[in-house]
Amino acid sequence: LIDQPGQSAKRTYSFTLDNDLFANRDRDYTSGFKAAWSSPNVRSFADDDCLPQWLQQAGKLFTQVYSPVVEQGNVTFTLGQAMYTPRDRTATALIANDRPYAGWSYLGFGYNTRSPSRLDSYEVNLGVVGPWAHAREAQRFIHRIRGFEQFEGWGNQLGNEFGAQLVFERKYRTEFLQHPDSRNGFGFDVIPHYGFSLGNVATYANAGVEL
Repeated sequence: LIDQPGQSAKRTYSFTLDNDLFANRDRDYTSGFKAAWSSPNVRSFADDDCLPQWLQQAGKLFTQVYSPVVEQGNVTFTLGQAMYTPRDRTATALIANDRPYAGWSYLGFGYNTRSPSRLDSYEVNLGVVGPWAHAREAQRFIHRIRGFEQFEGWGNQLGNEFGAQLVFERKYRTEFLQHPDSRNGFGFDVIPHYGFSLGNVATYANAGVEL
């Protein structure tokens, strides 16, 4: 979880795409994407020279609320959208016993703090639910390009509402579950994690393991 010397000046860009068409279906949580930017590694969110001044000011506010022990850290920005649809794509009337049509578009700002055995992620997502999220237009655009049938009930989607979400996740890298790296074969890590989300968009707890 800790980068080696000489890697601290790297910015990271990533793009994540979820789509149930990969599983040959089209319903429920039907599609989502997240584009993310991560700052170079920092040892202080409040006064590290590799961060612009306004991010250092934001870091001072963060460390006043919570002051983690940081061996390395990153500031992150995300842009994302998620869309949800019922199973019946042809119905134009409201389907009362299935997931409603909904879109969620958001901007996220967060911090990652790392030590050799632990990674903590804190993120605040702010955005909109409803027609303002433009999930309907995004789905119709993709379906038109791919030649798929359109969903006909978007007139029943959830109404416009501002959304806020606080997300936390902690990952552990446990030494007794590590296999040493070897030039002659494969190595592996087993990384347990847990977290939660609070807000008017999604409230849940989660736990799992990565191999």
